[in-house]
Amino acid sequence: MKRGGLLGRSLAFLMLLVAAMSSTWAGERVEVYSTFNLGRGAKYDLHQSWSIESNGSFWSNKSYVGIPFVPSRDVSLRKVLLPIWHIDGANAYYVSLRADENGVPGAFLHNFDSIEGMAPGVCCEVVSVTSRGIPLTAGQTYWIVVKAKADTAGGWVFNVWNNEGIVAFKRKEQAHWQPRTDVLPAIRILGEAMP
Repeated sequence: MKRGGLLGRSLAFLMLLVAAMSSTWAGERVEVYSTFNLGRGAKYDLHQSWSIESNGSFWSNKSYVGIPFVPSRDVSLRKVLLPIWHIDGANAYYVSLRADENGVPGAFLHNFDSIEGMAPGVCCEVVSVTSRGIPLTAGQTYWIVVKAKADTAGGWVFNVWNNEGIVAFKRKEQAHWQPRTDVLPAIRILGEAMP
C-alpha cells in the first residue's frame, strides 16, 4: 500500500515536471510567426519578390504589401526580420504593425524605424525592426505592412517553399487594399511570452 502511494506521488510529480518543461514561461523569447527556412539552405527565395515602390521611384508605381499573422498566445512583439531587396532610389522602407479591418490592413498600431534594403541576389541576409515590446493578443489578426519612401524601389522576397497564404496589395491606382491568396513573402516575427 505504501509503495503504491509513493509510486502514485512520483508519477504525479513527473507529470507536473514534464508539463512545466513543455510550457512557455513568461519573459521567454518565442517565435510568433515565420515563413523562413530555418534549416539548411537559403532562408528565402533568392529569385522572386513582391514589388514595393513609392510614387517617385523609377517606375512611379506606388505599391505596398502586407501579410497577416495570428499569435497563438499573448506575446510582446520584439523583432521582425525581413529580406527586403533594394533596387533603385533612396533605399528607405517603412515597416508598420497594423490591426485587422475586415481581412485587410487597418489602423496603425506601431510604426517601426525606417530600414534600408540589401542588394538583390545576396543570400540569407535580413533587415530587422525592433521594439521595446508591443503587446499582442492570442487569436487576434495583425498585419505587417512594408512600403517604400521617397524615390525607393525594391521588393519583399518570397519564402523559399513558395507557400501560399493571404497577401494584401495596395497600388497607386487603388483606393483600397486588395487581398488574395498568393505566395507569402519571407518573414520572421519574434516576441516575448506574456503571463
